Amino acid sequence: MQSWQEVERYPSGMEMSPLPRASTADLIPAPKHSGLTANLLFLVLLLTLGTGIPLGYNIVALNAPQTVIVNWIRSVGCRRIHNFSSVGPENSRNTSRFELWCHMINDSSDDQLMVTLAENPELNTIWALTSALFSLGGIMSVFTTGYLMKVYGLKSSILMHAAILIVGTGISCLSDQAQSYEMLIFGRVIVGVAVGSGNVLVPIYISEISPVALRGALGTLPTTMFILGMIIATTLGLPYVMGNEQQWPLYLALHLVPVLVMCAGLSFCPESPRQLFARNAETDAAQKALIWLRKSNDVQEELLAIQVCLSVCLPACLSACLSACILSCYLSANLSVFPSFRPSA
Repeated sequence: MQSWQEVERYPSGMEMSPLPRASTADLIPAPKHSGLTANLLFLVLLLTLGTGIPLGYNIVALNAPQTVIVNWIRSVGCRRIHNFSSVGPENSRNTSRFELWCHMINDSSDDQLMVTLAENPELNTIWALTSALFSLGGIMSVFTTGYLMKVYGLKSSILMHAAILIVGTGISCLSDQAQSYEMLIFGRVIVGVAVGSGNVLVPIYISEISPVALRGALGTLPTTMFILGMIIATTLGLPYVMGNEQQWPLYLALHLVPVLVMCAGLSFCPESPRQLFARNAETDAAQKALIWLRKSNDVQEELLAIQVCLSVCLPACLSACLSACILSCYLSANLSVFPSFRPSA
C-alpha cells in the first residue's frame, strides 16, 4: 500500500505515480577518475606544509621562550628610561619607574615571571599585546581573503600571503637588532593576517582539486600539519635548543622554511581548474590543470561537472567560502590567545 506522500490523485480519483524530480546531482556527471595521483598528493602536501605548519608554529611560538622575551622587553624599556630620563642616571635610579623596569632579576622561573608581570602593569600590557594581537591579524584577513581569491585566484592569493608572511616575520626578527618591541608586535599582526588567510584559502584549494571521494581524507592534512607545527615550535623553543637570549629571533623565523618550500613548489603546479573556469572561463587551461592533477587525458566528464556546478551551485559555493573564512579566522583568533598568554597573577 502506498502512503499519501507516494501518490498523487486527479480530482476524479485516478492515481498517478509522481514524476521524478531532477536534483543538482542528477545534472552533474560522475567523473571517471577519482583516485589519488602523485601530482595531487604532491600539491596537497605542499599547500598544507606551507600554511598549516606556520599557523601551528606561531600559535605556540611565544610559549617556551616567554621568560626570555619578557626580559628582553624589560631591557628595552629600561634602556629607554635611562636614555630619555630628564635627570642623570644616578638620580633616575631612585625613581620608582626606573626601579620597576630595571631592577635585577636573578630568578628565571615561571613564578618569578608572574610576579614581574604583576608588579609592572605596563610590561604586562605590552606582553599581552605581543601575544594576543596575532589573533587580530587573523580577523583582519576576513576582509582581504575573499576579494583576493575572486580577483587573483587561489594560487596567486596563497603566494601573495606567503610574501606578506615573509615581510611580517622579517619585521619581528629585526626587532631585537632595532631594540623595538613595537616592531615585534607589528610583525606578529602581519604574520596573523598571512597565516589566517592562508588557512582559509588552502582548504578551498584542496576541495576544488580533489576528487569527491578523497576530499574528506585530504581535508585532514591541514589539521595534521597544524599540530605538527605546534610540536616543532614547542620543541625548538626550549631554552637549551633555541629559546634563549641569543637565538630567539632566529627561532621566530624558522617557520619560513616550509613557506619557502611551498613557494618554490607552487611554481610548478597549476591553478585550481574551478578557479580558471569561474574567473576567466579558461577552458584550455582548466583542462591542462585537470590532466596534470589526474595524470590522464580523459577529463572531459569532470570538466563538464565543474561547468554545471558553477552554473547551478555558485551562490552556495560563495556562501560556503564566506562561512569558511569567518569560521577559520574565528578559530585562529581564539586558539592564538589562550595557549600563548599566561595570566599575570
